[in-house]
Amino acid sequence: MTTNPIMHLTEKVSVMGQVSPEQIAALKAEGFTTVMCNRPDHEDPGQPTMDELAGACEEYGLRFVRYPLTMMNFPGDDVAGMAEEFEPETGKVLAYCRTGTRSANLWILTLAGDARLTAFAAAERYGINTMSARQLG
Repeated sequence: MTTNPIMHLTEKVSVMGQVSPEQIAALKAEGFTTVMCNRPDHEDPGQPTMDELAGACEEYGLRFVRYPLTMMNFPGDDVAGMAEEFEPETGKVLAYCRTGTRSANLWILTLAGDARLTAFAAAERYGINTMSARQLG
């Protein structure tokens, strides 16, 4: 599907780097029901905008969640709300940012106790730097 691999952290939560509108149909076919953007528009020249991705998601019947983060505002002001977004009743969530690191660290911060420890291990299996979540958690 892409040279930008999907990192499956759990059966329901995955992260990856920048998604393109052309990938949305394949994400739908893989069972994703929600695409969460953790990347601000115009972070890099030429990246698809949130509006472009939201339109593609709407076309294929996926929810699109906007929660852009930078290192300056990480983890944002609604971690509790994001916890709910990462736990859909049905379907799977794909969160993306530039590399998947911010998205994975945000997901980790939505968890507590043993679930958080398991999340650290899941992210680190993919080589994701979890320092942001460790410092804030």
